[in-house]
Amino acid sequence: MRRRGAWALAALLVSASLGPGHADAKRIFVPKQHRRIQSAVDAAAAGDTIWVGPGTYYGPIVIKKRLVLFGDEGPEKTVLDGHDSVRVVHVEGTSGVSILGFRIQNGKAPGGSGIYGLNDTLLTIGSCDIRGNWETGVALWKCFNAQIGDCEIVGNHTSGMTASESRFMLLRTNVRDNHAATGGGLNLVASDLYVAKDCLFESNRADDGTGGGLFAEGSSVRYLNCTFRENSAASGGGATAVMDSSDLRIRQTTFERNHSSSGGAVLTDHSYADVQASIFDRNRATAAGARLHRPIEPTHDLFARG
Repeated sequence: MRRRGAWALAALLVSASLGPGHADAKRIFVPKQHRRIQSAVDAAAAGDTIWVGPGTYYGPIVIKKRLVLFGDEGPEKTVLDGHDSVRVVHVEGTSGVSILGFRIQNGKAPGGSGIYGLNDTLLTIGSCDIRGNWETGVALWKCFNAQIGDCEIVGNHTSGMTASESRFMLLRTNVRDNHAATGGGLNLVASDLYVAKDCLFESNRADDGTGGGLFAEGSSVRYLNCTFRENSAASGGGATAVMDSSDLRIRQTTFERNHSSSGGAVLTDHSYADVQASIFDRNRATAAGARLHRPIEPTHDLFARG
């Protein structure tokens, strides 16, 4: 029901964007006017909406102008597929691109194979089901104020999502069953996750390293009302691992049945952690710190119950 409600809201927002204030914007229909999405993108002007009917469409799709890419009947019926050989969607050097209502699957390309954003501002990914991509479901490189909401990021290899030198928010999104050597769910380097709100991180794995649900290096991370359940890591931080001057703030978040060798729930190393009004329940560590482990010194401002 939540996903259907989000989809209805996304449709409303797209319709509103075509109102009197955007008189020059056009809707371009696939497959009615163009059989291929890339042909529609090439024909569109900045500000147009590519309105995609139900069906399966194959990548790569490259977007280098401000557009809305809209799946008319949502991710259950509108599929973008990389055919296990190419990146599905590549967005580069834009401001204000929106990708709404697609299943994005079977991408295979170095550095990011589902959706890849490079040097973008205000990239929005909404009501999408991003699954089964071989090298990261969503990858952001030097992207500013990206927004990802009401999405499923499921069953991707080499992390569900990566971000490098980027700033983004994650809202009402499920990150499940992804895996990588380090950072199975999310892997952040020099980035700012300025809020992850109402999100579920479940059954993600760091097969050889740290951070089953999330790994952050030199990054800022904020959780609000999230749940981390049954994530695991080989070397530390079953749910979350933060390293190298990262800043972790946790509020009203539940850590349940996560496990690792150390820091069954949370591992911090040379980083700041502030945990308040949160629940730690049945997390396990084989060596040290079932809830939270900090190898060097005590964690600052730690408030936890459970």
